Amino acid sequence: MTHYREIAASYYDSLCSMRRELHRHPELSFHEENTAAWVRTNLERLHIPLMEGIRGNSTVGILTSGQPGPVIPMRCDIDALPIAEETMLIACDELTRGKAAAILQKRH
Repeated sequence: MTHYREIAASYYDSLCSMRRELHRHPELSFHEENTAAWVRTNLERLHIPLMEGIRGNSTVGILTSGQPGPVIPMRCDIDALPIAEETMLIACDELTRGKAAAILQKRH
């Protein structure tokens, strides 16, 4: 039987690539049109159904095991902060200067 850490490790490179892509294109609160579209596209690519009737830049994906039992909600903020990126780990262009995607680390 495969250990869960081995399964998680197999996703490491693609998840890092996705995170870097999001950090390269930070969008401030209420202006996350491209980020929200990116989230929806990737959830659909993974065959994760989206809840209908959600407005604006909000997205609700539904992960289910198909089995009855407890439900675990998860919430992620996708807005950037209006601060300069100082780490220089992410290449920033003129369109993203003065914005940092540091808030992407916040999950509930």
